[in-house]
Amino acid sequence: MGYKTIESMIHFCEELLAAFKLHDTAKAKRRLNQLEEYNLSEFGGGKEFNITFLLNLHGNIEEEITKIKKNMEDHDKNKQYVVLILSQLNKVTDQRKVRDKIITEVIHPLFKRWGYKKEARSFRKEEGGYSKKVNIFTSQFVDYYNVEFIFEISIEGQGQHYLRHRVKEKWFKLTEDTDLGEIKAEIEAHLTQEIKPFLDRFK
Repeated sequence: MGYKTIESMIHFCEELLAAFKLHDTAKAKRRLNQLEEYNLSEFGGGKEFNITFLLNLHGNIEEEITKIKKNMEDHDKNKQYVVLILSQLNKVTDQRKVRDKIITEVIHPLFKRWGYKKEARSFRKEEGGYSKKVNIFTSQFVDYYNVEFIFEISIEGQGQHYLRHRVKEKWFKLTEDTDLGEIKAEIEAHLTQEIKPFLDRFK
């Protein structure tokens, strides 16, 4: 699943609206079938990721599609159903952007206060003969709706060598179901109570 899926479904809805406005039932049926197929194959897969938001979205869109199918000739009424689907699709958030916002609002300010310089999604500091780097590693299974990341520490110097060390193997998961206030607090606590004390051993 990904951003192209959202774009495609929004496109199908826009085409569906246009078809109803032109009273082109045949074209409306084709676009509705495409929309239904994507809803089933993509959002129906929300169960795989255990994302309640996606499962609810799948059910809501399916409900509107069923209403449209009952009377394809009622073009004016069906346009209202399509508008409802569009409004729901436009609420889906790219969780990669949420991750980047958390980096900007929570993670970067902390590392800056501790004297680290930002490099892409990493933070580096030279101190007491040690070269210390903290990287925000994002799972390779990341997609639009589901982002997981972890902090990896690399340290060189004074006979010490750590490469991509993970303190307590703590992953952070972002989906539409995530409470942003809670996860921001969890990240800040992990950084101040686990990551910083480990880094401070080398200076």
